[in-house]
Amino acid sequence: MIEAAGCWMLTVHGRTIAQKGVMTGLANWNIIKIVRESVSIPVLANGNIQYLSDVQKCIDATGVNGVMSAEGSLHNPALFAGIQPNVWQVALEYIHLVKQFPCPMSYSRGHLFKIFHHVLVMEDNYDLREALGKGKSIECFEDVCNQLKERYEPYFHAKEWSPKNPLILNLPFPPWICQPYERPPPSVHPNYNKSRNFEQENQTKIYNTDVVVGENTISKKRLKRMNRKGLTCLPTRIRDDRKLEVCLQPDCSNIAGAKCDRKLCRICCSTKCKTEIVDCVGHRIHMQSQKDIGSPEKMEIVDV
Repeated sequence: MIEAAGCWMLTVHGRTIAQKGVMTGLANWNIIKIVRESVSIPVLANGNIQYLSDVQKCIDATGVNGVMSAEGSLHNPALFAGIQPNVWQVALEYIHLVKQFPCPMSYSRGHLFKIFHHVLVMEDNYDLREALGKGKSIECFEDVCNQLKERYEPYFHAKEWSPKNPLILNLPFPPWICQPYERPPPSVHPNYNKSRNFEQENQTKIYNTDVVVGENTISKKRLKRMNRKGLTCLPTRIRDDRKLEVCLQPDCSNIAGAKCDRKLCRICCSTKCKTEIVDCVGHRIHMQSQKDIGSPEKMEIVDV
């Protein structure tokens, strides 16, 4: 059916929808193999690729035409090169690219947290973890990289080092070396499903029950929000009474943003801003501002 619909290549993740968070666990290569044997189009496998050696293991076990890596390459961007550089080398190279090709700060922060994961869980580096989390510019992130380099470069060159955290002792490499993060198996969370079901039932019980306030019937979720804001009655402004305008982009029937100067919906406005490198205050899209941050006048070239 997939091939008849026009699919010419397929990627199989090898995990179920329930396998996420603490319940992620290992991908099932046997399922990927079944999919590969059921179709004639090329199939790519994704899951459990932590080192370059895992690539051939996956191909041999599943018979796929190639593999992909998500989280493994986030912790070690040099995974497919078969090397494991130190974290500050990779981070400074990444920051140099971000200065050339700006992106939202949240993207850069998330990538750096992945690269620095093993060193930031150490108590000695809690200050740098906080600095990375609160940093508001790429220069702040660069400063964190340089401080990590100052702290651990001597150990990188064979200086003796004794970790305080027992979890660090179980790592195959020192924490300042790019390496995968191995999630604890779901078996260490025996009560996870029980507590999760309780939370879902409790949430449904609390928030999906309507209550009467004066002459109005509202949900408990909204009542809780009103109490948090100190409101004693419902707002008098009714959003349904406002005049809704259609997006001015041809062939688009979405509602235009109320605060968008171009009278476009968010999708069309985002496309326009990325194409023309402009900002939209109404939709909070800042492409021009991000470009200015990475302009040559404000860039400091980093040798890595």
